[in-house]
Amino acid sequence: MTRERIELLERLHERLPEATRRALNRAVSLAEQGGADLYLVGGGVRDLLLGEAQVDLDLLVEDDALALASAAGAALA
Repeated sequence: MTRERIELLERLHERLPEATRRALNRAVSLAEQGGADLYLVGGGVRDLLLGEAQVDLDLLVEDDALALASAAGAALA
C-alpha cells in the first residue's frame, strides 16, 4: 500500500464518527473474509482529497453487495 493511500485512510478514519468507523471496518472485514473487493468511491473520495469536513461514504462492492450488506447489518445489530 502506498504512503498516499495510507494517509487517505488515516484521514478518513479521523473524520468519521465512531459508529460509522466501526461499521466501515466491519464491512471491510466481512468483504475480506468473503473475498469481495470493496472500494470507497464518489463523494467520500472527493471530500478526502479536498479536505472537506463532511465525509460522505459511497461504497462499491465487486461481488454480492446484498449479502455483504446483510452480513454487516447482522453483525452491527
